[in-house]
Amino acid sequence: MIYLIKPYIDRNKFGILNYWDVPSLALGYLAAVLEKNNIKVKIIDADILRLNERDLFKIIKKVPPTIIGLTGNVFTAKYSIYTALKLKKEFGNANIIFGGPYATIEYEFLLNNNIAEIVVLGEGEKTFLELIKALQSGEDLKNTKGIAYKKDKKIIVNPLRENIQNLDDLPFPAWHLFPNIKKYKNLRGVTNKPYLPLMTSRGCPYSCIWCTKCIHGKKLRYRSAENVFAEIRYFVEKYDVKEFIVMDDTFTQNRVRVLKLCFLLRNYRKKIVLNLYNGVRADKLDDFLIKALKSVGVNRITLGIESGNQMVLNRIKKSLDLKDVIKSLDLIKKNHLISDIFIMLGLPFDTKKTVNGTIRFTRSLNPDHAYYFLTIPYRGTELYEIVKNHGTFLEEYQIGILNQINDGKVLYEINDLKKDFLEKKFSEAYKTFYLRPLKILSLLKLYFEFVLKFRSLTQIKWLFNEVLALLVKFKIFQKILK
Repeated sequence: MIYLIKPYIDRNKFGILNYWDVPSLALGYLAAVLEKNNIKVKIIDADILRLNERDLFKIIKKVPPTIIGLTGNVFTAKYSIYTALKLKKEFGNANIIFGGPYATIEYEFLLNNNIAEIVVLGEGEKTFLELIKALQSGEDLKNTKGIAYKKDKKIIVNPLRENIQNLDDLPFPAWHLFPNIKKYKNLRGVTNKPYLPLMTSRGCPYSCIWCTKCIHGKKLRYRSAENVFAEIRYFVEKYDVKEFIVMDDTFTQNRVRVLKLCFLLRNYRKKIVLNLYNGVRADKLDDFLIKALKSVGVNRITLGIESGNQMVLNRIKKSLDLKDVIKSLDLIKKNHLISDIFIMLGLPFDTKKTVNGTIRFTRSLNPDHAYYFLTIPYRGTELYEIVKNHGTFLEEYQIGILNQINDGKVLYEINDLKKDFLEKKFSEAYKTFYLRPLKILSLLKLYFEFVLKFRSLTQIKWLFNEVLALLVKFKIFQKILK
């Protein structure tokens, strides 16, 4: 039996991910492609089922595995690795296969430490299908493009596979193999449940120095508006889905396609909500587009800004003018949508002055929410090379990268940016943004209006989680306990 497993994630250590339990798009697509080719596969979402290793093993032992697939990004890699090591010990005869962004970048670490037998590099659907067929038939893996594996104690990296050009050829994700989708909760959502993630495009044409492009590449590929609408309609009819979370990197890049999808959704007989939590570019919004998005249920828009200093933005190759940020935020507020922004602190071209300036800039923008992140230098990026050549990593890189998301650690120092300063500014950024009397009042007003509008306990839970996360971030609980 082939098992695709999403590992259990310890939410007591995982801050922002408490907002939702999201089914894995990657596993959904892999399973759908296997089923389309008459290959049996089973998905175990140990996370949503809150399965400890003993309960997970009990399920797998019913039909022993020949192949176990695990995926992970930097948020979940720590748990994927832990699960893989436990599975390897319990089911030694099964091939452990890793895929996803983290595995693609860190395949040497996974193979050299015997965490996986094989790593799928880049976009996985075609490669995984071909790999499964090769393993089942006993073929030599040298002919399977897009994988890395060990042979005679040496790592073999096969030629990479070209990404899928026509995304409409992909089957819809195999959500029927997951636990009942009503189990998945979206505490940031409007309709609560059921909801599903949605991929409408792959790739990103920009050259931001912290991004790897290791999975979907730089070439932007779109699903047609008709194909996206067909998927939405199919799962609305099958599961009574109320909300779809768009997971694209650059959803609004093709304005005509987005407007066409909005038109199809507005004329659909059932009302659904579309939401854009993954962030959109500030220079790819306008009043007409925002109104169209609002008409199909979009209630909040997140902008990836990264820095409040134009010189820093230019040097990190964001290709964004801060004037567009101000303009787009004004339009979002004008249309009465929730506005969020993402900010990175400690970029390699930052100084103490620009960090302080960015914190002041975000307060002056005054979106509803600001999310600050300490910059992470992923291996395989230009950012990583800059830090390696001009900065100092503060701890063994692999351990640091696996722990950073959970603990909010500063991973490197560069220029005049030292660890103590960045830790102080990270805390200060949240405190000075959220602990303003007018900000507190505006958020309470915002949440209260949404509770009244949608008559749901979801927003109350959302508010509770939002406040709780901030309290933990500010370390207020520690002070109280003392």
